[in-house]
Amino acid sequence: MVGIFALLGFDHITKLSSNETAIGLSRPSIAAAQRAMETAHRYPELGTGALPDTLAQRFNLNPAHITFGPGSDKVLLQRISLYSGPGDAVVHSKNA
Repeated sequence: MVGIFALLGFDHITKLSSNETAIGLSRPSIAAAQRAMETAHRYPELGTGALPDTLAQRFNLNPAHITFGPGSDKVLLQRISLYSGPGDAVVHSKNA
């Protein structure tokens, strides 16, 4: 092998990144993924129950300052809508 992944004494290199594995998923992981597929077509529940209070206590925060949402884009849109209104100018990045 030639290039940045060449290592002396090794004929075959498998480069892994992030959450990759060379041995595949475990049986419990496969079973969990199959169970999750049964409800994957629905949006996640936004009710947070005791989570804000638990996090606030653990990290010494005000629970009213903790926000949850189904993705960072939705949380950011929620904040923008909270602080802006019709006729307001909002500056954002090119990729927003």
